Amino acid sequence: MSARTASWVVLWGALGAACGDGAAIDPILSGQDAADPYLDAGSRADGDSGDAAQGPDAAVVTDAGGRPDGDAQIGFEGEVSIQGARTYVRWVGTSTSTLPPVVVLPTGLHMGGVPALFGNIGGGIGHEYLPTHLGFLERTRDVLYFDFLASGRSGFGSTETSSVTAEIHADQVGHVLAWLWQARGETAARRVDLIGHGYGGGIAALFTARHPEQVDRLVLVDPMGLDLAQFSESIVALQGRLTAGDRERMDGFTRHVSCRRDPSRCMLDVWRILVPRMMCAENEDESAALDFQFGDFRGYTYIEKSLRQSDFDWTARVRGIEAPTFVLGSACDVIPSRVAETYAELIQGAALAVFERSGHFPMVEEPARFRALVESALARP
Repeated sequence: MSARTASWVVLWGALGAACGDGAAIDPILSGQDAADPYLDAGSRADGDSGDAAQGPDAAVVTDAGGRPDGDAQIGFEGEVSIQGARTYVRWVGTSTSTLPPVVVLPTGLHMGGVPALFGNIGGGIGHEYLPTHLGFLERTRDVLYFDFLASGRSGFGSTETSSVTAEIHADQVGHVLAWLWQARGETAARRVDLIGHGYGGGIAALFTARHPEQVDRLVLVDPMGLDLAQFSESIVALQGRLTAGDRERMDGFTRHVSCRRDPSRCMLDVWRILVPRMMCAENEDESAALDFQFGDFRGYTYIEKSLRQSDFDWTARVRGIEAPTFVLGSACDVIPSRVAETYAELIQGAALAVFERSGHFPMVEEPARFRALVESALARP
């Protein structure tokens, strides 16, 4: 790998589920015993201090995410300790490539009571829905997928508190990059290409604004709203798409006792109802191609709370981004394509394209165009 090689970070973020009408479930109730098993939905280990995490050679992935059989020369999947936090990573790709590695972050969640759907826009969902649709990247470079803190199979960190925010997730990107360089045997950090989807788009923008020296290129796919007003607009958009049947099914899931016993499974059941409503109506059947297996109620809850309490506005920081940027919006997304247009207007020299026949998941709604645009945006001369 040459000294000029950049690393890609693909931050796929933001979307989530909903709980029943007027009956939003708080995943961590005040005064509750932290050892209560229903609080641990497969996303943390006791103490979560990273003691049980593995090193980069602890597991091997021999064929992953749409690559030809035997073509995955790099392989590790499992838990690692990064800054004291148990972090779930999946590292695959071509070890001999001189092109940038890719680090991929999964979508987050939009949860809350049904009247406030889409309010929670960060954390929650794991990365496992992505590899199948990013095989074209893995064929030419190595790719690292990982779950945000308090999401998927990653933990909160060493303190097991609720201190998970969008800012902390932006910090996590830097920490994971440092782990990657060490795992690759690099003696110094490299510049990276960042690709962010939904909530991950917001995190990618925050990281790029903070660390211009680490980002070579930035691609934002259906990025989350820049401020509380845009953020809240998406809530209304998703609410308007839900049918009475959708609400009845979600209410049945969230009110059932099993939702308290296994909140992660409950969340995923609700999430699978919402995903098609985030897509173009004619594409809803394509949601079956998105493989969601792991989630955590806690991450989305704390992210939404922190964003709302801070009355967040990232406009000034996004305006300061200097990296070459390509923004992709989608005409049918519950995050209006106008949000993507705003990012493109704020970032000097940014290019903009809109998927006219896609919602929030263009990788399955318009896969050929999605691949072409991403490859074009990240192509080197």
